[in-house]
Amino acid sequence: MGGGRVSDEARPPGETLPRRVLGTGASGGIGRAIAERLMRDGASLAITDVDAAALADTKTALGLSDAFAKVVDAADDEATA
Repeated sequence: MGGGRVSDEARPPGETLPRRVLGTGASGGIGRAIAERLMRDGASLAITDVDAAALADTKTALGLSDAFAKVVDAADDEATA
């Protein structure tokens, strides 16, 4: 994901940024890149991942409190019920 904020002119008409986002798999790869971009663009973000250590690193890097970073397996129906 490139740096900087996406200008309103670059968005299709009627498209806005989400204000609140829940990011799953946010501790690495595409999930982390999306979380970083959303934070730069001003979204209020909560993140989850199955990897507790990687989630802690991502939480710290993004400046999130514990309330907004939880270890969850999004593929587990019972964990997400």
